[in-house]
Amino acid sequence: DFTINACRRLELPKSDVIQFVFDDCTYITARPSGTEPKIKYYYCVTEKTETLAEEKLARVKADFEGFVENEIS
Repeated sequence: DFTINACRRLELPKSDVIQFVFDDCTYITARPSGTEPKIKYYYCVTEKTETLAEEKLARVKADFEGFVENEIS
């Protein structure tokens, strides 16, 4: 939670979800779309400022999307 600089467990209903949780409280959640043939990704990062969090989010997304593309091709 950015507002209090803390990690919180994401509570989701039981479903086809994979969640990657990292030591720095970053997590990536992947689930199938309910209406389209694609996977949806949700990202969460924590940092000391909003600017740092936005920068970290951009890096995490780029790294993860690169990983997924590499694994698919």
